[in-house]
Amino acid sequence: MRLFTATTPSWLRGILADDYGVDINKIQWRAWQKPNVPEWRDPPNVTMIPAPAETAELGNMLLRGEVDAIVLEPIPTDPRIKPVIPDPAAAAKAWSAKHGGAIQINHMVVVKEDVTRAQPDAIRELYKMLAEAKRAANEPAAEAAFTPFGLEANRHNIEVVIDYAFRTGMIPKRFAVDELFNDLTATLV
Repeated sequence: MRLFTATTPSWLRGILADDYGVDINKIQWRAWQKPNVPEWRDPPNVTMIPAPAETAELGNMLLRGEVDAIVLEPIPTDPRIKPVIPDPAAAAKAWSAKHGGAIQINHMVVVKEDVTRAQPDAIRELYKMLAEAKRAANEPAAEAAFTPFGLEANRHNIEVVIDYAFRTGMIPKRFAVDELFNDLTATLV
C-alpha cells in the first residue's frame, strides 16, 4: 500500500477484521510512503519499502511472490491476479446494508479549528461556495448518494469510520462525532 494511514487501507483493515475474521495485527503490511501526520508512528508490523517506479510494478511484486496481496485500484488486468474479495461491487452493497446504508468516505474538506476561530466568515463563505458547486454539478441521484454533503448527511459515515479507526488502533479513543466539530463547523448547513 502507498501508506498505512491512507483512507482505503484503513477501511480495508476494518472490513477484513469485521467481515472476514482476519487478525490484522498478524499481517505484515508494506508501505512506500511515510505517514503524512508527523506525530503518527506506524505499528511494528509495517515495513517501509522502496516506492514502485510505476503501478505495474506492484502487480509484478505480487506475481513474483514478494507480497501476498496489494491495495490497488484499478485491479491489474493480468488474469493471474484476482481480487481478495470476490465480486467487490456486491460486497460493497452488502457492507453498506450491514452498516445502515453507510458509505466509505474517502475524502472530506476539513478546516483547522484555529482557522475557524480566526476567520469564521471565510469558513462560512467557503462552505457556501462548496454547497453551490455541489448543486451546480447536478449529479444524478445514483452518484449523489456517494457524495453526501455536510455534517448531518455524513454523521453515520463518520461514526462508522471512527469505530474502525479506534478498533484498528489508529486513534486512542472512540470519539463522538460532535467532538470533531466546533460550534461554527457543526452549525454549517
